[in-house]
Amino acid sequence: MQSETAQWDMTQLPCGSKEGSMLLLFLLVVVIVLGWKIARVWRIAKPFHERLLENQSEYVGLLKRTIQSLSRWIQLTFLLWAFFLTVSVSKISQAVITGLTHNRWLWWCPVRQIGGITGAMVVVVTGAFLLRWSLERRLERIDESDSLGEGTFT
Repeated sequence: MQSETAQWDMTQLPCGSKEGSMLLLFLLVVVIVLGWKIARVWRIAKPFHERLLENQSEYVGLLKRTIQSLSRWIQLTFLLWAFFLTVSVSKISQAVITGLTHNRWLWWCPVRQIGGITGAMVVVVTGAFLLRWSLERRLERIDESDSLGEGTFT
């Protein structure tokens, strides 16, 4: 009779937590909200086009409100990511303190989730920063063109 041994690769098993799933859902909502906000701004004045605006003061107000809103969404994303990171690190610490380190699965899953969620968060926040920077740049150009007496912007 031949004896066979089977080894499990714990790194290939799926990891899931309510916190990670909720944060990924939140990041998806952030992407949708950012798309909606930028569509509102671009609907009035297309990007990379020069043209005169009839209601430039209304457009400037929309730009300022959108920039402020993007800043708040970025801050909220960082705050929720910090909460997630705290919960994940506490799970890892609890596994180490209780002496369950012989079972690598108990601490490996939260470590994998931290890496995945952090990568997704960095992509979303970088996109939000770039959108905010673009809108701030557009607002600066409008202010410069107003001070020069011109009616165009890019």
